Amino acid sequence: METKNHFFSDFLQSSQSIAGILHEIKKEIDNMIQQKIKDYMPESSSIDNEKLQTLQEMVTKARIEQEKINQRLDALEKKLNI
Repeated sequence: METKNHFFSDFLQSSQSIAGILHEIKKEIDNMIQQKIKDYMPESSSIDNEKLQTLQEMVTKARIEQEKINQRLDALEKKLNI
């Protein structure tokens, strides 16, 4: 029984090590991709995080409003039997 526990302990430890290595590889690949994108994009076309956040908020609000309009339209169509 002790051998099984030791085996599973070693297996779990190895799995965690592999997961950590894969996570680091993913981070490195993401960094490389971001750097390549920055290299290919002209400086003037880059957008800062604040502007991007503002744009995302505007899009989210527009989607919510569109959904409300769609719901109102559906209710009116239902009321008018269209």
